[in-house]
Amino acid sequence: MNAFQSQSKRSSGQLFALLTGFFYILFTLMPDSHSLIVVWPWVFIWQVGLICPVLWFLSILLRDKCFSQLGNKIDFGVGLLLISLIITTLFAEIPQKAIWYSWETLCFLAALYSLNYWLSSPQQRYRLLRFQGGLAIAFMLISLLVWGFQTLLPELDRLQSLRELGVNIQFDFSVLELRNWAPLGHQNYVAGYLVLVLPLLIALGIVESGWRRWIWITGVAVGLLDLYTTSSRGGWLGFFVVLLTGLIILLVRSSLPRLGLILSAFGSILLFLLFILANNRLRSLLFAVLSGEGGGQFAYRFITMTVGWNMGSNDFLTGIGLGNVPWLYQTYL
Repeated sequence: MNAFQSQSKRSSGQLFALLTGFFYILFTLMPDSHSLIVVWPWVFIWQVGLICPVLWFLSILLRDKCFSQLGNKIDFGVGLLLISLIITTLFAEIPQKAIWYSWETLCFLAALYSLNYWLSSPQQRYRLLRFQGGLAIAFMLISLLVWGFQTLLPELDRLQSLRELGVNIQFDFSVLELRNWAPLGHQNYVAGYLVLVLPLLIALGIVESGWRRWIWITGVAVGLLDLYTTSSRGGWLGFFVVLLTGLIILLVRSSLPRLGLILSAFGSILLFLLFILANNRLRSLLFAVLSGEGGGQFAYRFITMTVGWNMGSNDFLTGIGLGNVPWLYQTYL
């Protein structure tokens, strides 16, 4: 009977793990997912997806009476995070919003510890990295296809119609609606995701060989094209910082030939500048900053930073509460 119960608990844990992975893939690739998660019935599906890692974590505790720590003092940081969640929720100006976002954070932490428990060998960790790399390439392809069919091609048809009438207008990335929003619903979200996964694809392209290397290298090229279509200033700045940091680490710690690394660094920076100059929105911003006329481009950022400072200084120890910023923004202007 004990063996049967143990097998039953293990099967339930595997089921919750598979469901967690399924919802992760679904809401990563589903077009306009950031809006759908607050629309019925997707809001219910999203909540089911959030509770799956919690059930996965509980099944591990029931079966083995323990869980693997993250190590490297990360668990200490997680403990501080939990304490801060409790404090900021108790003193939040809108407690209902803080409770919901705190619960969401706890679900992600449950997923992190459950995944860490499952990754018991270097082979499993590497398979997970490969899986994430494949998911990232699927994300890029869906992003370009959805944006291409729903935004790019209709706009090109409209511009062609205007040319036939004698009005010559070029495709303009400075128009918000023309930037690549797919599939997450906003160009900055898409760019942020790409900044996170492109280093992984670059690393996989370096460490693997044969036909797999070419898959990851192709993924990097597709990712850069996808990042270009977002026309996200923050995305390109973030990617430049990641790229520069990676090159410095390689120069300091890698055993690869220094000449090759230096040439790769110059080539990467040159390619980065070419992408910037090829995009009319990013190009105009660069020239405005160089000419000293780019202050207006950052006015909204300065206002946002000021509001954030006011929020933090008003509630220095507890903050205003998770999820409270959109609702209280106007009161701190």
